[in-house]
Amino acid sequence: MDLHRAIALTISPITVAAITSATLLKGVDLLVAMILLVLLPPAPIVLKSVRDEEGFDLLVPDRFMRGKFFLFALISYFLATAYFYLRRVTLGTMLSLSYLLVTASMYLFNKRLTKVSVHAAGIVGPSTLLTCVGKLEVAAALWALTPVVLWSRWKSKSHSMGQLALGVTLAVALTLLVYWTFLPVF
Repeated sequence: MDLHRAIALTISPITVAAITSATLLKGVDLLVAMILLVLLPPAPIVLKSVRDEEGFDLLVPDRFMRGKFFLFALISYFLATAYFYLRRVTLGTMLSLSYLLVTASMYLFNKRLTKVSVHAAGIVGPSTLLTCVGKLEVAAALWALTPVVLWSRWKSKSHSMGQLALGVTLAVALTLLVYWTFLPVF
Protein backbone atom coordinates (compact mmCIF):
# COMPACT_ATOMS: atom_id res chain seq x y z
CA MET A 1 0.00 0.00 0.00
CA ASP A 2 1.42 3.38 -0.93
CA LEU A 3 1.73 6.29 1.50
CA HIS A 4 -1.13 8.30 -0.01
CA ARG A 5 -3.57 5.42 0.22
CA ALA A 6 -2.48 4.69 3.81
CA ILE A 7 -3.08 8.34 4.76
CA ALA A 8 -6.49 8.37 3.04
CA LEU A 9 -7.58 5.21 4.83
CA THR A 10 -6.14 6.16 8.23
CA ILE A 11 -7.13 9.82 8.44
CA SER A 12 -10.45 9.14 6.77
CA PRO A 13 -13.75 10.99 7.22
CA ILE A 14 -14.91 7.98 9.27
CA THR A 15 -11.96 8.22 11.65
CA VAL A 16 -12.55 11.94 12.04
CA ALA A 17 -16.28 11.35 12.66
CA ALA A 18 -15.44 8.89 15.43
CA ILE A 19 -12.98 11.30 17.06
CA THR A 20 -15.39 14.22 16.79
CA SER A 21 -18.34 12.22 18.13
CA ALA A 22 -16.28 11.00 21.08
CA THR A 23 -15.19 14.57 21.80
CA LEU A 24 -18.69 16.06 21.74
CA LEU A 25 -20.97 13.32 23.07
CA LYS A 26 -21.23 10.69 25.78
CA GLY A 27 -23.40 7.79 26.89
CA VAL A 28 -26.24 6.67 24.66
CA ASP A 29 -25.80 9.76 22.46
CA LEU A 30 -22.24 8.71 21.68
CA LEU A 31 -23.42 5.19 20.89
CA VAL A 32 -26.07 6.54 18.48
CA ALA A 33 -23.48 8.80 16.85
CA MET A 34 -21.07 5.91 16.43
CA ILE A 35 -23.79 3.90 14.70
CA LEU A 36 -25.38 6.64 12.56
CA LEU A 37 -22.38 8.90 11.85
CA VAL A 38 -19.48 6.44 11.87
CA LEU A 39 -20.53 2.86 11.10
CA LEU A 40 -23.57 3.07 8.81
CA PRO A 41 -22.48 5.72 6.26
CA PRO A 42 -19.56 3.67 4.87
CA ALA A 43 -21.29 0.29 5.32
CA PRO A 44 -22.41 -0.09 1.66
CA ILE A 45 -18.89 0.78 0.48
CA VAL A 46 -17.32 -1.79 2.80
CA LEU A 47 -19.89 -4.44 1.82
CA LYS A 48 -19.30 -3.82 -1.88
CA SER A 49 -15.56 -4.05 -1.31
CA VAL A 50 -15.92 -7.38 0.50
CA ARG A 51 -18.30 -8.85 -2.09
CA ASP A 52 -16.65 -7.52 -5.24
CA GLU A 53 -14.18 -9.92 -6.78
CA GLU A 54 -12.85 -7.29 -9.19
CA GLY A 55 -11.17 -5.30 -6.45
CA PHE A 56 -13.63 -2.51 -5.70
CA ASP A 57 -11.72 0.46 -4.27
CA LEU A 58 -12.82 1.58 -0.79
CA LEU A 59 -11.90 5.15 -1.73
CA VAL A 60 -14.51 5.12 -4.56
CA PRO A 61 -12.47 7.04 -7.15
CA ASP A 62 -15.22 6.85 -9.80
CA ARG A 63 -17.24 10.08 -9.51
CA PHE A 64 -20.41 8.55 -10.91
CA MET A 65 -20.32 5.54 -8.60
CA ARG A 66 -20.35 7.83 -5.55
CA GLY A 67 -24.00 8.92 -5.86
CA LYS A 68 -25.65 5.88 -4.34
CA PHE A 69 -23.16 5.90 -1.47
CA PHE A 70 -23.87 9.57 -0.78
CA LEU A 71 -27.61 8.82 -0.69
CA PHE A 72 -27.17 6.05 1.88
CA ALA A 73 -25.03 8.35 4.04
CA LEU A 74 -27.65 11.09 3.76
CA ILE A 75 -30.32 8.77 5.18
CA SER A 76 -28.07 7.88 8.09
CA TYR A 77 -27.19 11.54 8.76
CA PHE A 78 -30.87 12.51 8.57
CA LEU A 79 -31.77 9.85 11.16
CA ALA A 80 -28.97 11.11 13.42
CA THR A 81 -30.13 14.71 13.04
CA ALA A 82 -33.71 13.77 13.87
CA TYR A 83 -32.62 11.74 16.89
CA PHE A 84 -30.41 14.48 18.36
CA TYR A 85 -32.91 17.23 17.57
CA LEU A 86 -35.79 15.37 19.23
CA ARG A 87 -33.61 14.65 22.28
CA ARG A 88 -32.46 18.29 22.34
CA VAL A 89 -28.81 17.33 22.19
CA THR A 90 -27.48 20.53 20.63
CA LEU A 91 -23.93 19.37 19.92
CA GLY A 92 -25.19 16.14 18.37
CA THR A 93 -27.72 18.05 16.28
CA MET A 94 -25.08 20.49 15.06
CA LEU A 95 -22.66 17.68 14.22
CA SER A 96 -25.16 15.48 12.38
CA LEU A 97 -26.84 18.40 10.59
CA SER A 98 -23.42 19.59 9.43
CA TYR A 99 -22.72 16.14 8.03
CA LEU A 100 -26.15 16.07 6.39
CA LEU A 101 -25.80 19.46 4.69
CA VAL A 102 -22.19 19.00 3.62
CA THR A 103 -22.92 15.54 2.20
CA ALA A 104 -26.03 16.81 0.38
CA SER A 105 -24.02 19.61 -1.22
CA MET A 106 -21.26 17.18 -2.16
CA TYR A 107 -23.82 14.85 -3.70
CA LEU A 108 -25.19 17.69 -5.83
CA PHE A 109 -21.77 18.98 -6.92
CA ASN A 110 -20.61 15.43 -7.63
CA LYS A 111 -23.69 14.75 -9.73
CA ARG A 112 -23.63 18.00 -11.69
CA LEU A 113 -20.06 19.34 -11.81
CA THR A 114 -17.07 17.61 -10.31
CA LYS A 115 -15.80 15.06 -7.81
CA VAL A 116 -15.60 17.03 -4.54
CA SER A 117 -13.08 15.78 -1.99
CA VAL A 118 -14.86 13.86 0.77
CA HIS A 119 -11.58 13.70 2.68
CA ALA A 120 -11.14 17.49 2.59
CA ALA A 121 -14.69 18.10 3.78
CA GLY A 122 -14.50 15.21 6.23
CA ILE A 123 -11.64 16.71 8.19
CA VAL A 124 -12.29 20.45 7.79
CA GLY A 125 -16.02 20.41 8.66
CA PRO A 126 -15.57 18.66 12.03
CA SER A 127 -12.45 20.76 12.74
CA THR A 128 -14.52 23.89 12.17
CA LEU A 129 -17.29 22.73 14.52
CA LEU A 130 -14.84 21.67 17.23
CA THR A 131 -13.16 25.07 17.00
CA CYS A 132 -16.50 26.89 17.27
CA VAL A 133 -17.63 24.95 20.35
CA GLY A 134 -14.30 25.39 22.13
CA LYS A 135 -12.86 21.87 21.85
CA LEU A 136 -9.59 23.46 20.82
CA GLU A 137 -7.11 20.68 21.63
CA VAL A 138 -8.86 18.15 19.41
CA ALA A 139 -9.59 20.82 16.79
CA ALA A 140 -5.91 21.80 16.70
CA ALA A 141 -4.86 18.19 16.16
CA LEU A 142 -7.30 17.81 13.26
CA TRP A 143 -6.30 21.16 11.75
CA ALA A 144 -2.66 20.03 11.96
CA LEU A 145 -3.52 16.85 10.02
CA THR A 146 -5.51 18.73 7.37
CA PRO A 147 -2.55 19.69 5.14
CA VAL A 148 -1.35 16.08 5.22
CA VAL A 149 -4.75 14.84 4.05
CA LEU A 150 -5.08 17.51 1.35
CA TRP A 151 -1.53 16.90 0.10
CA SER A 152 -2.16 13.15 0.03
CA ARG A 153 -5.35 13.45 -2.00
CA TRP A 154 -3.70 15.86 -4.44
CA LYS A 155 -0.40 13.98 -4.76
CA SER A 156 -2.23 10.70 -5.43
CA LYS A 157 -4.11 12.49 -8.23
CA SER A 158 -7.40 11.64 -6.55
CA HIS A 159 -8.42 15.32 -6.68
CA SER A 160 -7.43 18.57 -8.30
CA MET A 161 -6.68 21.62 -6.17
CA GLY A 162 -10.10 22.96 -7.16
CA GLN A 163 -11.88 19.81 -5.95
CA LEU A 164 -9.98 20.01 -2.65
CA ALA A 165 -10.77 23.72 -2.29
CA LEU A 166 -14.44 23.05 -3.02
CA GLY A 167 -14.57 20.36 -0.32
CA VAL A 168 -12.94 22.70 2.19
CA THR A 169 -15.17 25.65 1.26
CA LEU A 170 -18.42 23.69 1.41
CA ALA A 171 -17.51 22.10 4.74
CA VAL A 172 -16.46 25.35 6.43
CA ALA A 173 -19.38 27.41 5.08
CA LEU A 174 -22.12 24.89 5.87
CA THR A 175 -20.68 23.98 9.28
CA LEU A 176 -20.51 27.67 10.22
CA LEU A 177 -24.10 28.11 9.00
CA VAL A 178 -25.25 25.28 11.27
CA TYR A 179 -23.24 26.62 14.22
CA TRP A 180 -24.59 30.17 13.81
CA THR A 181 -28.13 28.81 13.49
CA PHE A 182 -27.81 26.93 16.79
CA LEU A 183 -25.69 29.56 18.57
CA PRO A 184 -28.66 31.11 20.39
CA VAL A 185 -29.56 27.63 21.69
CA PHE A 186 -25.96 26.77 22.58
